[in-house]
Amino acid sequence: MQRIKPLILLIITSTFLVGYVQNQKADNTNVIMETNEYMETTQNHTKIYILKTDKEEFIPQIFLNTNDKTFFFSYDVLSSYITNGTYTENHKQLELKTEDGTYHYTFDIVDDNTLKFNQENSSDVKFIDKSIEREIIDGSEFIIDVPNT
Repeated sequence: MQRIKPLILLIITSTFLVGYVQNQKADNTNVIMETNEYMETTQNHTKIYILKTDKEEFIPQIFLNTNDKTFFFSYDVLSSYITNGTYTENHKQLELKTEDGTYHYTFDIVDDNTLKFNQENSSDVKFIDKSIEREIIDGSEFIIDVPNT
């Protein structure tokens, strides 16, 4: 009788774990499918501009969702602040305003593929990673990132 209890416990535990793992696989599949559907529906409405630079490390980027006029500005990988919000286009300028109202960034629209940072009409860009600080200065160009198809 002493040996039967551990065997029953092992069988019950194994059954539970197998069911749990199968359930997790099903949940992850749904997440992946939902994410892919989201990517497909938003991909056509997204423009990605990258800083024109010779660097090969992290490159600052601007993601614009033209459908709902929102943006995500990624310029410092070490910062915990999420620079996102809404944008407007006026008089050949693109103005990004953060969701919390703390910062705004202005870019001159050179053409459909190029934006130039307008430091005079923007909030200070605060950097934790000081190597990037020299990269985003007045007149820095962000060019559209065309995906390889």
